[in-house]
Amino acid sequence: MRKEIAKKDIAELIKALLTRHTLYAPIKKGQEFVFARIKNPNQVELDYPTTTLPPTKFFFPPRECLFNYNNSKIKTPKLRERTLLFGVHLVDIHAILELDEIMIAKKPDSSWRGTKPKPDYYYQKRRENTTIIGISGNDKHSDMHRALGVDVHKDYDLFLEDAGDKFLAKSITKKGDRILRKKWFRNTKIKEQPAPKEFNSAYNHLFELKSAVERTKELKVWDKYAALCYGCGNCSFVCPLCFCSDTEDKPSLEKNKGKRERHYDACFFKSFTTVHARGGEGFTFEDKHRDRFYHWYHHKFVQILNEIGKPGCVNCGRCVKYCPAGINFREVLEEAKQELKTKLKKK
Repeated sequence: MRKEIAKKDIAELIKALLTRHTLYAPIKKGQEFVFARIKNPNQVELDYPTTTLPPTKFFFPPRECLFNYNNSKIKTPKLRERTLLFGVHLVDIHAILELDEIMIAKKPDSSWRGTKPKPDYYYQKRRENTTIIGISGNDKHSDMHRALGVDVHKDYDLFLEDAGDKFLAKSITKKGDRILRKKWFRNTKIKEQPAPKEFNSAYNHLFELKSAVERTKELKVWDKYAALCYGCGNCSFVCPLCFCSDTEDKPSLEKNKGKRERHYDACFFKSFTTVHARGGEGFTFEDKHRDRFYHWYHHKFVQILNEIGKPGCVNCGRCVKYCPAGINFREVLEEAKQELKTKLKKK
């Protein structure tokens, strides 16, 4: 279903949506933009470059309670809140959809020999209760974006495409159709912008990157950039497709009471790669910082690509923007490609 809405009516639309949803949208905070809970529609900033944290944080939050316990009774959060994310860029919508495949679909690769992993209950419940309204914005049309599929429209509930003083509103779900029935939407003659073509060269580019990471582990490119990296984990914490976590039990001072929490972790941290044992013994899988740096790239551009057919990256640029060492993952990958070419020429 396609209709149009005047930009001046967006605040009234948000006001109406607030009556039935807990609504989150981008607002300006200092010099940055963040997704925040909206109570006043005039807070919303729809013309924004990107947000500090991605909207995936609403399904997989930085810290959450998994359950409380009291003696033998365990109480799990109900997670019934009806949430609406308003003004999500396509690149972040695709990140959400890819995280769905990881956290809900849980498709094991061909080498998997165990029981199929179960969906993450907490992620799934939040996802089921959420409506997504996307908006055109910082979407790029580079080879990498085409290869990742992040400029292809799909799987939101409603999308607002900029058309001057109006938005072209496109719905592809029943939830989106219900929103389009509100009085601020009108029939439209606005023509939809053609979807960018997906080129074979773009997909070839993606698999060139995979090969470059997979076949250069011992080369100097990883020494060079690992020496620059602080190992702070910023890139992991702002990435919409990093999902490393740790669980922590917090017993109460009252007998047999407490809770279990899950919080973000990062494969850059030595503690994340260490398995502890009694008596101070244990084992660290990635003892060297250089190996942990390489692992981050291997997981995103090799392992996840093997598992679900897409890399663990949508090229949103947050890791570049918030890296205190100024490391640009695109430059790292390009250098890995060049080193691989040099290596193959010598053979």
